[in-house]
Amino acid sequence: MEKNIKDVWFYWPNLLDYFRLVLVISGFLLDSYYELHVLNALLYIFSHFLDLYDGSLARYMNQCSKFGVILDYSVDIISEMLWFIQLVPLVNSLYIKLLIVYVIIIDIFGLVFSVYNSAGGRYWKEIKERSIFQKPFINDKGYTRLGYSVVFWYQVFWGVLYLSYFYEVSNIIIIGLSIPFLLELLSLTMILHEQLLLFRE
Repeated sequence: MEKNIKDVWFYWPNLLDYFRLVLVISGFLLDSYYELHVLNALLYIFSHFLDLYDGSLARYMNQCSKFGVILDYSVDIISEMLWFIQLVPLVNSLYIKLLIVYVIIIDIFGLVFSVYNSAGGRYWKEIKERSIFQKPFINDKGYTRLGYSVVFWYQVFWGVLYLSYFYEVSNIIIIGLSIPFLLELLSLTMILHEQLLLFRE
C-alpha cells in the first residue's frame, strides 16, 4: 500500500536523488562563476555514481515508490540536460552534436513513457521479453554489474569530453571511454524500445 505522498517525498532513496541534483547544480554554478571545470566534472560524475545505489537503497529499505521511479529518471535527465547546456557551446564536431541530440530525444521520450508506465504500475526493468543483447546489462532484478559499470563509465565519458576542451586529454582515454559510451547508447535505445512496448500494452 502506497504511503502518504509527503512521506514518500522523504524516503531515503528520494533524498539521495535530491542530493544528486544539488551536486550537479552546484557544479554548474561553480563552473559558471569561478571556472572550476574539474570540480564541476567530478560533481557530475559523482552524482551519477550515487545513481547506482538509489534503487538498491529503495529495495533494501522497502521504500520503493512510483514517485521514486519518476524522480530518479527525472534527476538523470535534468542532470544530463544541464551538462549538455555546458558542453554544446564547446563542441565543434557535428558527430558529437548529433549524438547529444539523439540522447536528448531518448531522454525526453523515455521520461514520458516512464511516467505513463509507472502510473499504470508497469516498470521497464521488470519486462519479460528482453532483447538478448540487453540481458548482459539488465536482468529481471535490474542492472547487472556490467550494466552498472557501463552506465557509470558512460557518464565519465561526458565528463572527460567536457574537460578535454579546457585541458590536454589523451586521445587514448577518449577512445577507451567511447567503448562503454557506445554500449550504453545501445542499451538506452533498447530501454526506450522496452518502454514503448509497455506503453502499447
